Amino acid sequence: MLTMQRNLFSCVLLIYTASIITLAPNCYAQDSGHIRHSSFMPHGFCLNWDPALLIFLILANLGIALAYFAIPLALWYFVRHKRELPYPWIFQLFGMFIIACGTTHLMKIWTLYQPFYWAEASIDAGTALISLATALILWPLIPKLLELRGPKELEELNRKLEESIKRDRKITTELQAQAELLNLSHDAIVVRDLEGTIRYWNSGAEEVYGYTQKEALENNYYALLKTEFDIPREQIQKELIEKGRWNGELTDYRSDGQKIVTASRQALKCDEQGHPVAVLAISSDITEHKRAEQRRIALAEMERSNLELQQFAYIASHDLQEPLRGVAGCLQILEKKYKDKLDDDANDLINLAVDGAIRMRNLINALLSLSHVNSDGLIFQSTNLSEAVAITIENLAVHIKETKAQITYHDLPVLPGNKTQLVQLFQNLINNAIKFCKDKSPEIHIEAKNEQDHWLISVRDNGIGFEQKYNDHIFQPFKRLNTIDKYPGTGMGLTICKRIVERHNGKIWVESEIGKGTIFYFTLPTENKFND
Repeated sequence: MLTMQRNLFSCVLLIYTASIITLAPNCYAQDSGHIRHSSFMPHGFCLNWDPALLIFLILANLGIALAYFAIPLALWYFVRHKRELPYPWIFQLFGMFIIACGTTHLMKIWTLYQPFYWAEASIDAGTALISLATALILWPLIPKLLELRGPKELEELNRKLEESIKRDRKITTELQAQAELLNLSHDAIVVRDLEGTIRYWNSGAEEVYGYTQKEALENNYYALLKTEFDIPREQIQKELIEKGRWNGELTDYRSDGQKIVTASRQALKCDEQGHPVAVLAISSDITEHKRAEQRRIALAEMERSNLELQQFAYIASHDLQEPLRGVAGCLQILEKKYKDKLDDDANDLINLAVDGAIRMRNLINALLSLSHVNSDGLIFQSTNLSEAVAITIENLAVHIKETKAQITYHDLPVLPGNKTQLVQLFQNLINNAIKFCKDKSPEIHIEAKNEQDHWLISVRDNGIGFEQKYNDHIFQPFKRLNTIDKYPGTGMGLTICKRIVERHNGKIWVESEIGKGTIFYFTLPTENKFND
């Protein structure tokens, strides 16, 4: 429609221009007889050449012509400076129509004195064509022009638009505030479309996964994180569509390549028509929690296994006592009853059997002691280590007197512990120091040093010592550095010491040098909150 109107406008302009070009020369051919005839006379004759009337007509038509010529100039200026003006060519058509009308009024002035009536008629005809063309073009445009907004409508629309802008700004501000709140979360909050493209990525996601928002946006969620699925991804998508949510665990990879386990909670977002449009995923890094859970399960399994082993060792040791007691008793009866009737070889064999039975009994008792250390419920209470050492000295009074041992200690702390086991710890270490002191009186010194969150206890002796390469060897069950005939014992004393210290959440180690004595070090925490 618009193209046809523009074509019609071009035709009218062309016809008008051609008519002016064709007729204009005839306006000046006053002597040719085509325009001016002897039968025509100027229009002034009809007015009797009344000067007043002529001047009045001239001024009136000249004013109209000037007005007609001024209006197109105003329209031209308006069209030139008005931006986004609808249908600008209509104003151009109006300009031509008005100029043509102005020209007819100039011809009325001219024909007062010169009978150029054919020229006037031609200009009137051109004006008529332009007028008709304008009318033909204007009427079909009236419905569209009526649709154009008036000033009041535009003002109302502008008011509504401003209100809408204010609402949008308020919503935007609220969304920004919500986004800032989401950024306070240490959990990863991610919004993605159904194809997996990331649309939102909070600071918690940067913290959990290591990717910045710029690196993450517009990337595929699962591809970026190299997600490993315990169940098929299609099953997750299906549950999301059917139930609107999915909760589970996923294995992802951070930007630095570190493998993490996340607890993922996903919810489906639908539009007003109920069509799925986006997925909100909130994920928490539970890697350490999973590791702790695995350690707890492993520890529980180990404790269960140890308990079963301890129960077995206790039962086995206890049950072995009876047949061993019977064997030792029979051998002792044989020794008393038939000692004078048997030869020396037989007596030696009986003595060896009795010694073996006694050694076996001692080993079984040592196993029972270790079993008690491992299985007894450990209750921590305030324990004075000076009192524990004093009890130890009292228990070993006979042995100390026989060897003339000298034991010194001072400023030992009071700390949380199990008094019974700590007495056993000092008793094993002091007894060990006395036993491995050759050809001189044992000298044993005990001291303590506060080191922030624990106490460092040392037990120093002047015994025979040993090579450093055996430092770990001596804490193993039944491991001995000397023959039993020279230094009797079961080889379980230091194993029991190690277990007692470990149950008190401490560590034990040794430093020694052959001929220069030995120092046992162990730590005990200043705070012990755990009970077995």
